[in-house]
Amino acid sequence: MWKPLAHTYKANIGDKVRFADSNSFVSKEVTYEVVKTERHYFEISPSSQQRAIQLNRMKRVIRYFDLGYNIGLEIWISTEIQVMSVDQGCLPATV
Repeated sequence: MWKPLAHTYKANIGDKVRFADSNSFVSKEVTYEVVKTERHYFEISPSSQQRAIQLNRMKRVIRYFDLGYNIGLEIWISTEIQVMSVDQGCLPATV
């Protein structure tokens, strides 16, 4: 499910994000993948399935400071959680 991305959350490489507000410059339907993370910013690029369609789009640099103030992003959170079992170890379970 899509959740708002707050400036306190640190993105990880491979996370899927999209812009929360649809405007003339950015479509909410386009998903991006985090390709680089640093202390104060991260870079996103159109996700792999859309790269062929979005050839003219380049990487975007997102500063954590701007999240929630100037930029609205949503991050895809998997609905799978990890359930610990003494006998079987850690097993994924869907909610």
